[in-house]
Amino acid sequence: MVGSGAFGALTVGNVKWVWWFFGMCWFLHIIFALGKSWAESAKVRGGDSGAVYSKLAGLTVIVWFCYPIIWVFAEGFGNFSVTFEVSPLALSCVDESVECNSLSRPSASCFCSCCFRYTDVYRNI
Repeated sequence: MVGSGAFGALTVGNVKWVWWFFGMCWFLHIIFALGKSWAESAKVRGGDSGAVYSKLAGLTVIVWFCYPIIWVFAEGFGNFSVTFEVSPLALSCVDESVECNSLSRPSASCFCSCCFRYTDVYRNI
């Protein structure tokens, strides 16, 4: 998904939209996994895992929907400057990290999408 966006940004002409579409296919696959398969796995674990996972997955989906929209206007149509493109992406990264850490409990894991890493919050899983 990220690689497709990078290739699209580096490509000249209408081929960039092919890369964007390919990236969106991966994006939709990840959104489906967050909402369906991984959610079921979290509920099976029991306890607060399902509720915490639902909140974190919902936050991740909301923040991630900003990325393709910003890409369309910044890289796709060229309407935004680089500064304007980076600013909302950085703010969404910080916002998601803060929300992720505030929602986490000792028995929960947190997936911070903006940092592309999986962290065990308290290592008690």
